[in-house]
Amino acid sequence: MLHKIVVVFHAATRNPRAAAFLLTCAPIAASAAEASSISPADTGFMIAAVRQMIREGQAPGTLATLESARAQTVVVNAASQAACVRNIPQAVVRQVLMDNHPVRAVRGIESIFEKAVIAGKMPHESGLVDWSVPADKLDVRDYRHFGGPCRVPSAS
Repeated sequence: MLHKIVVVFHAATRNPRAAAFLLTCAPIAASAAEASSISPADTGFMIAAVRQMIREGQAPGTLATLESARAQTVVVNAASQAACVRNIPQAVVRQVLMDNHPVRAVRGIESIFEKAVIAGKMPHESGLVDWSVPADKLDVRDYRHFGGPCRVPSAS
């Protein structure tokens, strides 16, 4: 399912870097989509609408139904609950300017994501970096309550 989602997203955007972004939440998205009642007709409409928004810079009106908004909320909540935010070693972080504002970025992250997408793997599975770790598993079928963001256990 992960490969199918990434391929659909890549086809919609024609941008492998954008597809790589999806890789971070695709397994949870797949579970949420499988557990939701979104029809294939709605999915096609949404992909076309997002494609138009990315390519033309403006949305064609409504992009989501309440049913799809619920699925998106479940994905974001489950990702936050299952994947702890962790520090990345400073040695791989650099500061760049975007619109005259300093932004911290990971050296080579685009290449890392592109290679991981091509291999059909998550960054921690790819062997390309040693600082990426897997998220916990979280079954989102019948997901009804956001349990709060994941917390990295403190070293004691």
